[in-house]
Amino acid sequence: MDPEPRSRTINVSSPGQLAKIVIAAARTNPQIREGVMRKMLKDLTPVYPPLESLPCANAHWQWQAAESPSCNKPGKLVCGSCRLTAYCSRECQKAHWKAHKKDCKSKLRDEDWQPSWGTTPAMDVLNLEMNEKDLSSDLNLAFIASGDLRNVVKTINSLPSEFSGRLTILLNDAPPIASQNLLLLTTLATVPDEVLAADIALHYWYSAFLLPEYEAQVQLAADIVLNKIQDEQGNVPLGEKSTLGWYYGAKSKEYLWHCLNGKISEEVARTEYTQAQTAISRRDHRERFKAQLRPSHRVAFEEYRRSGIVRPFGVQNPHFTKPNLSLFTLEGKWWQSDSASPLNGWDPCEVIKTGKRYGAQPEDIFGCLYFFLSEQLRTFARRIREMRIAFKLFCWSPCEVGEFMKKNVFEDIDLPSATRFDRIDVSNIMDQDHRFGARLENVLEVWGSLLSERPSAALVGCFIFWFVGNDGSSSANSGEKIALECTQRLVDLEQMNDKLANLVTQKYMATYNLDAVFENSKAFIAYLRKNGLTEVLEKTNLKLRDQNTILPHVRDTFSWIFGKGLTMGMDDR
Repeated sequence: MDPEPRSRTINVSSPGQLAKIVIAAARTNPQIREGVMRKMLKDLTPVYPPLESLPCANAHWQWQAAESPSCNKPGKLVCGSCRLTAYCSRECQKAHWKAHKKDCKSKLRDEDWQPSWGTTPAMDVLNLEMNEKDLSSDLNLAFIASGDLRNVVKTINSLPSEFSGRLTILLNDAPPIASQNLLLLTTLATVPDEVLAADIALHYWYSAFLLPEYEAQVQLAADIVLNKIQDEQGNVPLGEKSTLGWYYGAKSKEYLWHCLNGKISEEVARTEYTQAQTAISRRDHRERFKAQLRPSHRVAFEEYRRSGIVRPFGVQNPHFTKPNLSLFTLEGKWWQSDSASPLNGWDPCEVIKTGKRYGAQPEDIFGCLYFFLSEQLRTFARRIREMRIAFKLFCWSPCEVGEFMKKNVFEDIDLPSATRFDRIDVSNIMDQDHRFGARLENVLEVWGSLLSERPSAALVGCFIFWFVGNDGSSSANSGEKIALECTQRLVDLEQMNDKLANLVTQKYMATYNLDAVFENSKAFIAYLRKNGLTEVLEKTNLKLRDQNTILPHVRDTFSWIFGKGLTMGMDDR
């Protein structure tokens, strides 16, 4: 007689571990694999759902003190002192004061606070209304050094809802960024609940730690899509209407495996993250940065640096326990600079405007950012599902991708050598200190020939570090007279009055902001000519546009002080 079967008990410590077990089990039966994965995606919901409005700051205080009261109502009454937190009632504000006092009374908020001494906003690269003006034509866009997805998100979300054409989007960058971009796309397209998909993507993009359920959702979504791709390349459905093609090398696959299967404990990750944010050698840099901020913003930035989580101020986050492996290297090191901030990538006016609609105050800048990103990613997820978008992901040097295209290497993922692009965003790869180190001549020669013949077709880029060592590039190297003129213009700006709190802070604020009112266009053109732009344009049959219809002449106090957009299109002589 056969022995009776014995039941086996599997100890599962987290949703992420459960997801890995189910994925492994499903591999033994490919016929039911995708159905199992999709059911788990639908059923695996977080204990703490995405925020739909600003909560009472007393809502999650029970995590730190079980005997303290807890509230689940929206926050309507703002703390009159710091304006960082909101409460449903004065009773809740009083109950939460013990926790909030250290932030509300922080020395960083002192008007006489003094420092102790020792990268570009998202852009719509199409601007369809001012260029093609055709809502039905197919468009090809190349982001050859994409960084993250912000320009892609901004561009797609800016399209009119009536747009019916097909988009082909080429995305290329280094292994860590390329891996994160791929997993963000699979998550946004595959997690059934659009709101939940956006919240998972928000934290996977910008937060150092994740909810266990979110880690599992990323793994499941990736498995559903990537299981259909073999080897180093593939082209598969991404939702009902969009597609995903990729052509990665061994290093990118290693990073991708690390993001999905790497093992870094919460304790080790928090130690590494904290050390990266508090390095003594960078204290002077951090203090100078704080000198530019309003009092409550100093506290908000410190809270983000401490927790690494993008959420409204005062909302407790102890349930975010899983390290976001896409932001840690293969060796377990935090790979972002301590000066990196999600705010650098977005228009602060749009961020604050959106935050206000959900009850967040301008002082709670990361709370505003949370609601802004939630809206942006919900729209982006919806458009991936409703529009026809073909994403093509690569991980090579920018000029290698262009050369490979010309040799028809990517034909298998539906990107043949005959493809021509309506926009080519080269970012700042022609900067002298960029990690790709591409020369202006090489970039224009390789990618200029891949522009389409449409009059609106353009290659768009920027130079962030061109001002170094170039006369006339900034107020500091343009003579005393110019510096005094810029100082006067700055003082005349009414919005600066409340920022110049004292003479010491005023000194550093003025030093930082003078170039925001300094015109350096002539010096920039001289820099381009010195680097051979005139000869390259003649050789490649390109021309520098007299009028920009894609990007305005923009200067952002945080990111674009020393840069100017460079837009080139096909020469129609």
